Amino acid sequence: MLLTDSKEAEAIKLFANTYLAMRVSFFNELDSYAEVRKLNAQQIINGVGLDPRIGDHYNNPSFGYGRYCLPKDIEVVVYEPALTEEEFYNLRVMKDFEEFKKISDVVVANRLSDEIHDVKDKVYTRDLFSRD
Repeated sequence: MLLTDSKEAEAIKLFANTYLAMRVSFFNELDSYAEVRKLNAQQIINGVGLDPRIGDHYNNPSFGYGRYCLPKDIEVVVYEPALTEEEFYNLRVMKDFEEFKKISDVVVANRLSDEIHDVKDKVYTRDLFSRD
């Protein structure tokens, strides 16, 4: 446990989140590099993670760490069970997951899960560690 003043505690939180955002960005770029060059990103990430200064935690690429950044010229709907609002960053929020899967041409997911296995041919993910 670290005992600190509130200003330092806030700075710790800020810099920890900034570091994690940088880490996500790094592994997303590594994944993009590997994808363009037809390299095995999972092998590269596993190799990088062997360095004890880096480790093998929090190394799975995803779609970033901030706001949704999707093109505005296509209809985008969001399914997120934790959201209670009707809209999220001006995108329609759906409450029915089965309906969401039915109407979606592409499902963009940070992680693969059993709930989207039935539409896996429509799923785009950068999740390297849960792929079949």
